Amino acid sequence: MSRITTRPALALWIITLVLATIDSIFIAVPPFPEGSGTVLGVPIVGLIVPARQGLVLIGIGHFGQHHYPRSDLAAVTATHYITAVVLSLLVPWWAGRKAP
Repeated sequence: MSRITTRPALALWIITLVLATIDSIFIAVPPFPEGSGTVLGVPIVGLIVPARQGLVLIGIGHFGQHHYPRSDLAAVTATHYITAVVLSLLVPWWAGRKAP
């Protein structure tokens, strides 16, 4: 990322927070996609469902009737943002300073 921008840490913050926001919106707004919970044998529903919702939005597949439980949305959203902030703090620390 340091090849693209002079402030890679800020770019990482922006990217992770945007991705956390998009994922939280995908969980909160559209209904779950129809079909089984696993795609291509990958049982990681938290990664697969938002991807399948995105595919439905571009015309591949169909939405079902069920939404994510509203009582859990605050916890899921907090988890996304906490993960994004921790990642944005740890990656620059792990990478260290760029030599002059």
